Amino acid sequence: MKSFIFATSYFNDRETYEKRYLKWINYHKSLPFAKDKKIILIDDGSPQEFVEDFGQKVGKVINHEDIDYESDALEGQSMFEDVNLYHFKERMGINPTENKTGLGGSTVGWYRSFLQTLHIAKKFKFKKIIHVESDAYLISQNICDFMDKLDSGWLSMWCPRYQFVETTIQIICEDNFEKLEKMSELGLDKLEGNMAENALPIEKVCQAFVGDRYGEGTKLQVPDIDYYCQCHPDTKLKFKK
Repeated sequence: MKSFIFATSYFNDRETYEKRYLKWINYHKSLPFAKDKKIILIDDGSPQEFVEDFGQKVGKVINHEDIDYESDALEGQSMFEDVNLYHFKERMGINPTENKTGLGGSTVGWYRSFLQTLHIAKKFKFKKIIHVESDAYLISQNICDFMDKLDSGWLSMWCPRYQFVETTIQIICEDNFEKLEKMSELGLDKLEGNMAENALPIEKVCQAFVGDRYGEGTKLQVPDIDYYCQCHPDTKLKFKK
């Protein structure tokens, strides 16, 4: 199934840009898993200096306003290169009063970026959306093989630390695009302030793999795991074949 891997992004300083986002890109693009997939950051209005740097040194910048979603003129995946920044010019939801206490970021901006993947998938004929957030990492070949073989459903991993769905790693197959579309039709104002763990209509939670939000307690790589979430910027991770 034609697939892409995406994370949401916002960077307004050099350290965050390099130690979170470029680190995530460089790690995942080197995996055999990514060789037949596009990697896309869906960007919530990062400053132009970093957008330009990305286009010059990292990959292709695609401006949201340059795509006509009403037209069928673009086919296949030709719009995208191996590594891409899909950029919204204006940041959304940066007023602290618009964000739920404790979530630490723009919930409405995150939902806009997350839901935009549906329109990208439908426009460019992708059949599977793979979400690996920018502080989450796929560590084992086993979990990559599992994702490759999955051809139906909307599935996420599990977070043992908090005993809830791990929304930083999800796979949404074409048969569940309709659920994503219904969520999009609700409007961002209805989603504002809602934790993704409660709002997303995830069909199944997979507990067959070993992983957690290890980065909240250590900067070290934990042995014998399949995925690593909440990764600290200074943590160096190695893929397990």
